[in-house]
Amino acid sequence: MDVQDVWTHYIGQKKPDGKLYHYGAALGFRDEQLIKKQLKRYTVEQLKAAITQTHRNPWNIGEINGKKYLALRLCIGEEKLQDRLDDWHEHSQEQEQEQENLRLKREIERDQDQARVEAKEYQKKRLADGTTFLDEVRNYNEREQ
Repeated sequence: MDVQDVWTHYIGQKKPDGKLYHYGAALGFRDEQLIKKQLKRYTVEQLKAAITQTHRNPWNIGEINGKKYLALRLCIGEEKLQDRLDDWHEHSQEQEQEQENLRLKREIERDQDQARVEAKEYQKKRLADGTTFLDEVRNYNEREQ
């Protein structure tokens, strides 16, 4: 079942336009043996991560020279697998940092919105009381002395 999970992930990789990179591909003997071999050293999730990372790499998807390098052996073969996992880990950390930055930005925006609401309420109260900002400054100065 693990072999099929890895293979399904591989053939499910999509191009930016939503089309499959490996439409109609069938699991052959060589690919099956490669997956089984790598499953002895790596987890299913690690192999899937390496496959995903390969399909994100501009060189592999043909953006550099027009030729695609997406064979399964290039995704999870010995010579590149650890590099792919390192790239995946780095990419994951970047995504986590982006998500944290976005969360902080939203939190700041919420705080700013809240401050605007409070300022408007304060302004309405001041107008209703008939006090001016100068009156409040005078009152504050008198309290401080």
